[in-house]
Amino acid sequence: MTPRQRVMAVLNLKIPDKVPFADWIDPGIRKTLAAHFGNINMDDVQFHKRLGADAICYMESDYCKVENILAMMETKEKYGTYPIKIDES
Repeated sequence: MTPRQRVMAVLNLKIPDKVPFADWIDPGIRKTLAAHFGNINMDDVQFHKRLGADAICYMESDYCKVENILAMMETKEKYGTYPIKIDES
């Protein structure tokens, strides 16, 4: 399965070939991992593909603002999941 198929299967209550992986990574740890991967300037898509992620989770640096938390909770309640960006490849 492609990452997109994997995530969509789970969202549609189907069984994927493996559990989709997506995670928010602390910017300092991301920088260290990118250096370990040999390219400190890699973009989000390159980084998450190298990491083996199926989706990219975005969190603004001000994600702790009450309005952002409430918006995420509303999305979770309405759609059953938190907002994520799915890797289309």
